[in-house]
Order: sequence, then C-alpha cells, then structure tokens
Amino acid sequence: MKSLRILLVLALSASMLTSAALAEMMGLPNPIHKATREEAEAAAGEWFYLPLLPEGVDDAEYSYIDSPKDAPEGMVIAQAMFDYQGARCLLRGAFTDELVDFSGMYHDWAFDREMRIGVFHGRVMYVDGGPGVAQWYDVLQGSTYSVSMDEGASLEKMMVLANDMAEWQYEEPPEVPGEDLEGIVLPNLGWAVRSDGQTVAEALGFHLEAPQGADDPRYYLYARSGPSYLAAVRYEAEGMQQVCWARRGEKPFEPSGVPHPWTIWETAALGSFEAILSYIPGGEGLITWFDQDAGINRAVAVTADASSETLTAAAAPFIR
Repeated sequence: MKSLRILLVLALSASMLTSAALAEMMGLPNPIHKATREEAEAAAGEWFYLPLLPEGVDDAEYSYIDSPKDAPEGMVIAQAMFDYQGARCLLRGAFTDELVDFSGMYHDWAFDREMRIGVFHGRVMYVDGGPGVAQWYDVLQGSTYSVSMDEGASLEKMMVLANDMAEWQYEEPPEVPGEDLEGIVLPNLGWAVRSDGQTVAEALGFHLEAPQGADDPRYYLYARSGPSYLAAVRYEAEGMQQVCWARRGEKPFEPSGVPHPWTIWETAALGSFEAILSYIPGGEGLITWFDQDAGINRAVAVTADASSETLTAAAAPFIR
C-alpha cells in the first residue's frame, strides 16, 4: 500500500507539471510543437527555410523543437517527418555557425564519411539496410540541414535524397582558350592553370602520372589550393577523356570538387581501399578513394560509358 501511495503522489505531481518541465526533469528532448511548414520555419528564425521535400513524399508532418531551457535564445530546430521509398524519414534544419549533428541518431555506423552534398560540405553515416543520416552545412544560409531514415539506408538512397534537397547554385568555372572543357567533369579544370609534370610533382610532394599507354597527358595545378595543393592530369585512354585528381589529406574526401547530383552512388573494393563511385550509367562518373598510408586522396573521372566496371578499371592503374 505504501508503494501504491508513492506512485499516486508521483502521478499527481507529474500531472501538475508542464510538458516542458516534465521533459526537462526526465531528461527528455525539448518539447516538440506540431506546426505548419511556415510556423516551423518562423520558429527557427527570420529568413530561415526548410528545403522542399522530394516528389513522391507521403504523409509529411511539420513541427519544431524549442531551444534549451538554459539558453532561451538558442537554437530552434525546424523539422519535417515523411515517408520516402518505404522508410520513415526526418528532415531537420537550424541556424548554426558550422556543421552540427543534431540528428539525434547514435549508432555504430558501418559507413561514416565526409561527402559533398549539393555544393556544400557534408557527412553521411549509415548501416546498410538499417538507419542512416546525411547532413550538410549551407554556407549561403548559415544553416545545418540533416535528413535521416530509420531503416533501409544505403549510400545511393542517402545521397540521392540529400542531394535532392540541397542547394545547387554555384559559380561556373572560367573558360580556358584552346581547351575543350565541355560536359560535367572537364569544366572543373577551368579553375586550374596548365602546368607540367615536374611542377605538379613538386607541389604535391609526389609524382602524378597518367596511366601507361595513355595519350596526350596534360597537367593542371590549382594554384590557390595550397598549402596542400590539388592537381590533376588529363589524358586519353580507352577512347575517352579521363582525369585523375590528387591531393594530400589526413582523412578521406572527394578531391575533384565536381558538383553534380549523380544518379548512382555505391561503394566498391579497389585493391585494399574502399572506393566511392558516383555516376550516370552510360555517361560521366567519378571514382574516389583514400590511401591512408600515403595520406593521399584521389579521384578518377571518365567522360563516357560510366559503370562500376569502367570506373574501377579507370582507377586500377593508380593502385600500387
């Protein structure tokens, strides 16, 4: 009977607390308020907006999460929950000074890597077939966006979903007289200056060579990319233009800087490395990998006939 009386007192006390106070007392997240899209965006701050949801999304519900009680002027998170390809997904956004992980998802991720999402820096984490999250920092808006799914995650699903909502406005590379820089990947070389193999080797700290038997190798140095320089070699191989970019780094990233909403994203073994493949089937594409021992990130692009087979074959000459 004494235990019953204690439970009744606790229940009565809880009923007298506001939802915010009870949540704080029990260590629960800040209160979530159901809202319209406009109300959720307004709560996050003036001129804040959530990305438009992809076509085919069902049962979208908007809400926002209050700022912390000890920082009433702090971050308010606007969010939208929706169904996407059989998975329940959650989009979140807030004004931040840098990329912030407020996804609320904590797992032992099988894949965790910094990725370009839209034209911005981002990060993707997932367990294949399980939960996943993609997040990016929109420097134009000063906002972090995060989209997560509870199950069914894959690299392709996470990247296609995030890229569908990310920003794609960017400055076009300058045209280079005498250079045929058309398509998706080649125009990026417009940001570089023509160079030679020895100058590129001195800037990189290692030799960047075209594959044996390749025709017409041309070297490019991104002069403003120092002190860890980015360089590229362009050449003709297998009847098409190909490019290899390389840059030193302490962790994996995609060095080419080519922004494009690729339709296919997948991982593949490349010797002892894990490679990221992004491409349009039968069109252009990229394969990137990180040599941790050498501290070098590489990306190889093909300008036609892209597939997992052609991309791994294009990268194979650079694996030693």
